[in-house]
Amino acid sequence: MANGISRRQFVERSARLAVLAGLSGSILSACGSSGDSGGGGGGSGDTIPLARLDNPVTLPDNGIEAVASGQEPESGTLRVLNYADYINPETQAAFEAEMGTTLEITVYDTEDKLLSNLRNDSLTFDLVMGATTLQLPKFVVGELIQPLNQEYLPNFSNVLATLQSPYYDVGSKYTAPYVVYTTGIAYRRDKIDDAAFASDDAWKLLWDPANKGFAGVLDDSREALTLGMYYRGVTDTNTGDPAILDAAEADIKALVAATDARFDILAWQQIPEGSSHIHQAWSGDMIAAQYYLPEGTDAEVLGYWKPSRTTVANDFFVIPARSERPVLAHALINYLLDPANAQFNFEFVGYQPALTSPTLDDLIAAELVPPHLQSTLVSDEDVANGFRLDALALDVENLWTDAYSRIRSG
Repeated sequence: MANGISRRQFVERSARLAVLAGLSGSILSACGSSGDSGGGGGGSGDTIPLARLDNPVTLPDNGIEAVASGQEPESGTLRVLNYADYINPETQAAFEAEMGTTLEITVYDTEDKLLSNLRNDSLTFDLVMGATTLQLPKFVVGELIQPLNQEYLPNFSNVLATLQSPYYDVGSKYTAPYVVYTTGIAYRRDKIDDAAFASDDAWKLLWDPANKGFAGVLDDSREALTLGMYYRGVTDTNTGDPAILDAAEADIKALVAATDARFDILAWQQIPEGSSHIHQAWSGDMIAAQYYLPEGTDAEVLGYWKPSRTTVANDFFVIPARSERPVLAHALINYLLDPANAQFNFEFVGYQPALTSPTLDDLIAAELVPPHLQSTLVSDEDVANGFRLDALALDVENLWTDAYSRIRSG
């Protein structure tokens, strides 16, 4: 990685899906039935089943046509919705030079804000980067996104096999993957021995009073409560069982009592500076953490553990329904699905491309990931077997939100 690079300060991926009152436990009602802006569902029908790994969903037509084949990329500025610093500025500049365009990036910091931007009829965007499954059903039934035209994406063949036709969008009608990451534990190897992480129940180390004042939990209702479940060996990450959620709430409260744990999304900063010794974290944060070490501190102090199965997530691209430059938007997606471009982009972003190439070995050989941090890397097998945090029905979402609110209120 080039000297002096910075990266985005991770903003919380909002775990809230603004679903509708009266929602059943497995069906998402059409957006228009509750007066939502952005359309009433068009040809999408009245319901979409909530996608799960064991219940793949083919998303319906929503009345929006994909851009026709055989067209040249449009001229002018490509308007992109993205997280802050979620594309390498040099990658952006190279694409702009190649295509004779300029990227105008509008930053969103939660998926609720993303949804609000797409619904705002006074705003026009050509491409979204960083969307997740939590809002995808609303994007479709709200007529907020358009289908992709795979003819403009020859590099799609480089996508990880598991994500070429993902469970949340069978056939990849609307989405193309961007990055993949896991949830695990970041730690200081000069404070906690690697041997402590030898088994799949090492989550328990976050409860160790020896780490009092130096422990952290992700400030995210889904991630924090899932941590409490993993502590007990529970892996139903989309559960609506009040007893499971109550137990997870109690266990996270016990963690706080034992360690004075902080709730934040700053492991990438706090682990390298030493203000945290152990922190629930996303894998990409530990890839980036090596560039935030104080001068003279070796990257060998950084550690990342994940069990044999853990939470896996991926962000993806979608094209808004009202995009004025959909061919150019496809061109940027395709550009970032190219192996060389993806690796160069990774040097800045720190989150692994959801591609077969560059391989895990490629990233290590390029000295972008130190060998002792190879646990941060995500294989296709990890993606296929990982636990997922998916959209929830409103009554279930309220259980999660209320439990987390009680934790945070002390």
